[in-house]
Amino acid sequence: MFKRRSLDVYSATPSSGRVKVDGFELSSLEAGHFAAAEFCRPRLELFRRRLAEGFAAHGLLTSDGKLACYMWLSFADDLGWAPWALGARIVLPAMSGYIFDCKTAPKHRNKGLYTAALKHARWLSHKAHCKKVLIDVEPNNAPAVRAITAAGFEKVGATEVTRFGPVFLTTRGQDSHLGWKRADYVF
Repeated sequence: MFKRRSLDVYSATPSSGRVKVDGFELSSLEAGHFAAAEFCRPRLELFRRRLAEGFAAHGLLTSDGKLACYMWLSFADDLGWAPWALGARIVLPAMSGYIFDCKTAPKHRNKGLYTAALKHARWLSHKAHCKKVLIDVEPNNAPAVRAITAAGFEKVGATEVTRFGPVFLTTRGQDSHLGWKRADYVF
């Protein structure tokens, strides 16, 4: 199996400012939040597995408790790794947070919720004593790039991930890393 994926990487310093969103509550998420959200049901077993592994999910809930937007967040000082592109596991840099697998319910898109969730992740990273928080995105995902930059993230580079069966090659400029079922995330 040979697959390749290109990603742009963004970084921000954690923020000490707490985020508020009118009509929504920023919350830690549990399996029940995902199970009740139609847009999450196709991936429910994956989400349950991530929660059991110790990953943290955060999101925005409507005033009646329905999930409007979610994101996953991992810290180097907690688990030290996160799921990544093409099934790789990435090893996180020390004192960093990493945001992954974010989605907004279709009826709540274009309301700035993803941007607010990303700002919330910067605050959570501050509370976890991180020095930076990272996120990556496919370069052609213009709505996500707009939200990421609006949340205060700046592009710090690009990487390409290539999978050859269980072996992953990550390339950043002239620098390449080869890993068995995992990749280093050096930014």
